Amino acid sequence: MPVIEISSLEHPGVEIFCTLTEAQLRRQTESGKGLFIAESPNVISRALDAGYEPIALLCERKHITGDAAKVIERCGDVPVYTGDRELLATLTGYVLTRGVLCAMYRPVFRSVEEVCRNARRIVVIDGVVDSTNVGAIFRSAAALGIDAVLLTRNSCDPLNRRAVRVSMGSTIAACLFINDNYYILNVGDSRVYCLSDNVYQLTKDQTYVQREMDEGRMTPQEAETSPQRNVLLQCVGASQYVVPDFFSGKIQNGQSYIICSDGFRHIINEQEIYERLCPNACIDENIMLKNAVYLTDLNKYRREPDNISVIVIKLL
Repeated sequence: MPVIEISSLEHPGVEIFCTLTEAQLRRQTESGKGLFIAESPNVISRALDAGYEPIALLCERKHITGDAAKVIERCGDVPVYTGDRELLATLTGYVLTRGVLCAMYRPVFRSVEEVCRNARRIVVIDGVVDSTNVGAIFRSAAALGIDAVLLTRNSCDPLNRRAVRVSMGSTIAACLFINDNYYILNVGDSRVYCLSDNVYQLTKDQTYVQREMDEGRMTPQEAETSPQRNVLLQCVGASQYVVPDFFSGKIQNGQSYIICSDGFRHIINEQEIYERLCPNACIDENIMLKNAVYLTDLNKYRREPDNISVIVIKLL
């Protein structure tokens, strides 16, 4: 395990982690296998369990003997590039990695016959180009006990970093109503809103841009256009340790609440949400369902690529 100290992301050998695109990684080696990047000790450990071969690691110095110690030991005699957090944090998405990235060889493609030989239930991903959606499909397939997954050539690469990360974990927003109080648990960037005379966000996103805004290093306007606006600080399944946020407060009869994924509220604005899901608009269950479907379809029409999920609750 040679440990190589770096002071720049231009250090020889580090380019696979910071300058090569996904397409370039796929064509990187002469073996025909190509490369992909696994993020976080949990993801790397799963890849090693599945037989993937590591070729190099990039690790924050403190994690060499900390969170990444076990996977580094399992990777054997491969170079471990290390440096200060300030340097590595300039990598897009680094805050998600728990301090370690691993470059690995891609597997040789298996034939359809081989993949499906003993499979009874098969999922076919046809023309799905969004990495988040591909990852979510794999996660759902695993939960449903699907035996095999096939992808058409015009679908997103299943070893794309975001696809792998999403397939490993999820966000959670849960709300419990007891007597005159609500109690909320939140991990990630799904949200809970209360709608009364206005739209009130009850949760706080566990995201990179939210943390930067809280610490005064980014304005809300900068956060809206930041390339790291979708970077989560933690999520269930991909983060080794999860620390939920908890919120509570008083409820009033006649209020409406929504629990939604980030894909539901990226493109449509709060005014559009309020007009369709405010207490006066939530007359009965059929109207609530109709309005929720309308907003979901509006997101699709405006080409929202992320998962779109919403639960609408009316307090009587």
